[in-house]
Amino acid sequence: MERQNDPRPSLDELARDPARVALLPPDQRAALLTDVVALFFNLGAASSTGADRLLTVKEAAYKLGCCPDTLYKSKRHPCRVQNGRSVRFSEKAIEAVIRRQLRGQR
Repeated sequence: MERQNDPRPSLDELARDPARVALLPPDQRAALLTDVVALFFNLGAASSTGADRLLTVKEAAYKLGCCPDTLYKSKRHPCRVQNGRSVRFSEKAIEAVIRRQLRGQR
């Protein structure tokens, strides 16, 4: 993959120096998060065990404890998978988000 014109640090660079993430503007963080989610899905797709389930907006909202409208409006949600006009949410990614939030509350 070509990165010549991309001003963002690579995921490898950020893994070596995680403190750099805090210095990134929000739009670059969102773009990198999109890359991470895509990588997450590709790694999961390569695995034959534990296939991911794509939830409807209503199911995802229930699991996340929010209103379905909030998820519809969140175009860059890290768990969002869009195929044409159909919007679904990765159950595994939602569970990972919940685990991270619970760890952050300790």
